[in-house]
Amino acid sequence: MEQVDQLKTFLEIALAAAERGLAVYPTEPGERGPKGLRATGWTTGASTDPAQIAKWAQQWPDSNCLVVANPATSIVLDIDNPELAANHGFPFHDCAQTLWIRTPGKGLHLHFDAGRFGNQITSNRGIKLDGELAVEYKYRGSSVAAPGTVRADGGQYVIERDNPKRNIPISVMTWLLEHTAEEVHGKTRGIPVHEDPEFDQLIDFFDVEIINVSGIWHTPRICPIKGDWHTNNGKPDFGAVGFAWDDKNRTLGWKDHAQNVRRRADERQAGD
Repeated sequence: MEQVDQLKTFLEIALAAAERGLAVYPTEPGERGPKGLRATGWTTGASTDPAQIAKWAQQWPDSNCLVVANPATSIVLDIDNPELAANHGFPFHDCAQTLWIRTPGKGLHLHFDAGRFGNQITSNRGIKLDGELAVEYKYRGSSVAAPGTVRADGGQYVIERDNPKRNIPISVMTWLLEHTAEEVHGKTRGIPVHEDPEFDQLIDFFDVEIINVSGIWHTPRICPIKGDWHTNNGKPDFGAVGFAWDDKNRTLGWKDHAQNVRRRADERQAGD
């Protein structure tokens, strides 16, 4: 296991991560997740560009460093309980050749390229095993601490297997798909709830365009009925009005909203 020098700077940690193909972003000193003003824009602004990293380092030299999941750079499996995951058949043997980071809590961050199979699951997922949130699949707009990061309590994120990122194996995607039937609701450290099972029907019937992913705290927001008007505070608004799935407002929410938008569009056309 690689030993981490606690005196490493943000610049050193971030450049080392970027060299491994991991997109990085600054956060507050001692933090393992996005926090504070300096983390503003982290979901879309993470970079592997040394020039951008140098600008951040000049502005906030004492920052901690995030790695932000994005299929263009890396997909991350955040495994809080590797033993529990192994007991449930997680194929660690197929992950041996990719980059492994050991967390202070003895968990693992496994970093992958999307490869041929990463697009089988295109949203963040949280997987419960025996009632415990054990595995988090971080596809886009979710973060982990970069290797070399030190938390405020002294906990370190260290490289356990210093391999280049490998394509995520089909065995891993199969395991994830088999274990995401159970929906994860509520505050699970930023993992959204499971997608609506009738989401594809919404896409097909209402000609939906996905326009934004609103960070890790909500599921994707959508714009029902491309090209139709919505209202925003009583005024016509073209575009970015949507809704999110949550525990209290799932299928009924999107169906009612889409139906109302369609009805308003039909009424407008009838009056023209």
